[in-house]
Amino acid sequence: MEIVKYKKTNSSLYTQTLALRDEILRRPLGLSIYDENLSYEVENIFFGALENGKLIGTLNYFVKEPQTAQLCAFAVKNERQKSGIGSQLVVQLFDELQQLNFEKCIVEARDTAVGFYQKQGFTVTAGPIKNLKTTCDDFMMRVEFYKPSR
Repeated sequence: MEIVKYKKTNSSLYTQTLALRDEILRRPLGLSIYDENLSYEVENIFFGALENGKLIGTLNYFVKEPQTAQLCAFAVKNERQKSGIGSQLVVQLFDELQQLNFEKCIVEARDTAVGFYQKQGFTVTAGPIKNLKTTCDDFMMRVEFYKPSR
């Protein structure tokens, strides 16, 4: 498995990203990602876990405010969940955010994912909040990065 960084402009990877997100995050709710306007994602940075050239996990982030990144659209193939792929994607994300001097990362986590995010160091800051797009209960979570004193 390899983890790659890409943007929406990488049409091959982005097409696989949409298919995976639709399969994991939308279809179980009776929704389709293809009905959404995702034009804003042109600014997002994506990380993907590839195995034999096929995307098996993805997440992306955008700058929410100075020094704060928002993690979103995190999906791992059902049969590969609980195998460490998600954790490896988060490690890659955190490495990048810290290199870029971000102070924290936030996420709106579905109630079913709160435990996973807590294992990655996130803490719940608010919730549950009804997500109007998905109708799921979401929790606001964040992780702050350690800044060594000078």
